[in-house]
Amino acid sequence: MFDFIDIDWGNLLVEAGIIAAQVIGILIAFVIVRAIGKKLINRSFDRLTKKGDVTNGRALTLRALSENVFSYVLIFILVATLFGLFGLSVASLIAGHASLARGQVGSRKFNFLPAPDRPAREPVDTLSRPPKGSCTR
Repeated sequence: MFDFIDIDWGNLLVEAGIIAAQVIGILIAFVIVRAIGKKLINRSFDRLTKKGDVTNGRALTLRALSENVFSYVLIFILVATLFGLFGLSVASLIAGHASLARGQVGSRKFNFLPAPDRPAREPVDTLSRPPKGSCTR
């Protein structure tokens, strides 16, 4: 049976404090890097719209896309760092995201890439079809 008397509580509390301080430091670094990155992205797209190279709507779309990609990459780095801090394997996390990043799962769902056991469907030409409700005779 497990005996609580033989536990070195002082050492356990010191180790827990060190890990808690590291987690807090990582979270503070995450917040700082995220704020700086979003500010840089916003500043660069503001310059782009002031130049007039792209339309305002396109710039807003690209800004949102850039912020989302930046945030997702930063969150992945945060999770991988926390996994490493707690001694968990980061390799499975990286392998899982690598397969999703290739886009094969989503591409097969929408028939952009054929599944290995069936051929790809031919694209449908919607321009040559008659409109709905019209007579074709």
